[in-house]
Amino acid sequence: MSWLQKIFGGSGRRGVPGALVARTSNGQAVYNMLTPHMQQFMGRCVSAIKRSGISARGTGEFSVIVGEKGTEIRLDRFYKPSDDPAAIDNVVAKARKCSEAG
Repeated sequence: MSWLQKIFGGSGRRGVPGALVARTSNGQAVYNMLTPHMQQFMGRCVSAIKRSGISARGTGEFSVIVGEKGTEIRLDRFYKPSDDPAAIDNVVAKARKCSEAG
């Protein structure tokens, strides 16, 4: 696993619930392999946030960085393994609150 740590850095990533997490021998997460559905959810969230006029980018820890201040929204708090559009609406609402607060 030391090669993963060299490639992705051992900067203390957090493991994502529901994803395949590569860890070092001491238990530190170095890489999260999201399921295809989780990747799709994150992409849809980023697109919806951008369509609402807020800058956004996804991270390797299943979160979205929004606005000029770079506020992080953790998607594991909103994600359900279904295609419910309300979950994406909730993420966009949170992004609006974060961008208005900054």
